[in-house]
Amino acid sequence: MSVPNAVVDYENMFEWAPVSLWLEDYSAIKQLFDGWRAQGVVDLRAHFRQFPDLLLQCSRSLQVIRVNRQTLLLLAAKSQTELVTRLPEIFGADTLVALTAELDYLWQGCLHFSKETVNYALDGRRIHAEIHVRVLPGYEDTWDRVMVTFDDITARKEIAANLEYVSTHDALTGLYNRAFYAAELKRVAQHGLWPLCVVTMDLNGLKRINDAHGHAAGDAVLKRVGEVLRQARTDANWSMVRTGGDEFVALLPGCNESMAQTLITRIESLVAASNASQPDHALSLSMGMASCDASGQVDETLHQADQRMFAAKTLFYEMAHLERRRF
Repeated sequence: MSVPNAVVDYENMFEWAPVSLWLEDYSAIKQLFDGWRAQGVVDLRAHFRQFPDLLLQCSRSLQVIRVNRQTLLLLAAKSQTELVTRLPEIFGADTLVALTAELDYLWQGCLHFSKETVNYALDGRRIHAEIHVRVLPGYEDTWDRVMVTFDDITARKEIAANLEYVSTHDALTGLYNRAFYAAELKRVAQHGLWPLCVVTMDLNGLKRINDAHGHAAGDAVLKRVGEVLRQARTDANWSMVRTGGDEFVALLPGCNESMAQTLITRIESLVAASNASQPDHALSLSMGMASCDASGQVDETLHQADQRMFAAKTLFYEMAHLERRRF
């Protein structure tokens, strides 16, 4: 009588476990792998790069035998039938990238491993997960019984992302902060991309706005600068930074001087558009640009960009003084 009770207990443990459990059949994957090895394939990742459709074939070869209640709840599925029918919605394009790593573990003979992945609930939620994959004992030669544990780590990922954002971004403008700038400048100096262009910028007249209209008005102007620089950025490798109160830098790895001048022109155009829509406190940026082709030239490039920015700022105030005298 003890054996049936034990079976019922194991059934209940699987069904009511507080984590997502999947019992799957990987035997079709095993057969594909055996065939590829017979053909002389050694590097699975290289094989997928050469024949990308094979990765999709592998994903479609996975067979879900059973999932528990927590899986249905987590993925917003009404039943296992609905979940299996709509698996392509759950395993999105970024899941295939994670699947490559999972299959490579198996290819190398690792039958028990953990990794992170991304899936999608049927209600559209993006779920970060840590999965634990184990080919069950007794099935090492066939892979037709594989247990997958699916831990939802979305909240943990969001907290980590928020902490990283706070530590690397300026709270007022949303641009990168000085701490990020120092780290990124060090990284670029060590690894490139070359050439490196730097555009240093200074907001003209911030003190006058703060003194005449209060710091809230000054903050509003700084936020507008942030909006302008975010819109001006056209390359994922470029960083727009607020390094101080009214000081900004565009750090542009892989950018030549012609491209940097195009960026400056774009910034000037966006400043003009911002001033046209909000004329009460006009934006004005003094800018200086310099470039280099090697890590040993970075410090001199920063100094040169600063000197050119200071020259532009001096000219701005000289012209502003003449304008005031004229009136």
